[in-house]
Amino acid sequence: MWQHGRHRWGRRGWLRPWILGILRAGPKNGAEIMDQIEQMSLGRRPSAGSVYHLLEEMATEGLVKGRDDGRYELTVSGGEGLSGPWDFFAHGPPTVEGLIAEMRSNVSYLEDLKAGNSEKLGPHLPAIGELGARLQRISAR
Repeated sequence: MWQHGRHRWGRRGWLRPWILGILRAGPKNGAEIMDQIEQMSLGRRPSAGSVYHLLEEMATEGLVKGRDDGRYELTVSGGEGLSGPWDFFAHGPPTVEGLIAEMRSNVSYLEDLKAGNSEKLGPHLPAIGELGARLQRISAR
């Protein structure tokens, strides 16, 4: 479980794990963190005051450290226990290639469900059909 308890998140609770996850992928400065959050959230950009204040707070707590080039990186302590849903934030913005690979995996799972336990799929067949039709429209030239 993630060790940096909710009681320490404060008003910026959603931002702390997001920043830690982004820094797991590599060092970034505050502007790069804000850009990545904006891309990943499709437009929700945190304020500079929130990001830089939180970076300083996390540096004081020993979770991140500032580098000479102005970027921040995770410390060992900051990376400990950062797993589960927070891993999502360690990745950059989604790419078409990444989305297609994830969709292939999900379709394989649905195929396995149909082969082994098709009654689980029954109530969801209309939604699956709708998704298929939408994908057909996207792929039509």
